[in-house]
Amino acid sequence: MVDQPTRSETTDRSPKDYAIEFGRYLANAAERFMAEQNRATEAGELPCVDHWRALESAIHEFRKRALRAEHGVSA
Repeated sequence: MVDQPTRSETTDRSPKDYAIEFGRYLANAAERFMAEQNRATEAGELPCVDHWRALESAIHEFRKRALRAEHGVSA
């Protein structure tokens, strides 16, 4: 008898499901960072604009791709 890999008995989630969940976690953390940068700006501090734009773009791209992967929807 050959051992075959099986899914965990406690879940039926695929690696793709876990990757999407983790991507959401990262996007949420990034959004919290952006909110903190907004607070700093309101307090008279200047955020790093280049990093801000890169982060904003990355979040947008992630959410667009995740939506497409999950639902086959074009964003």
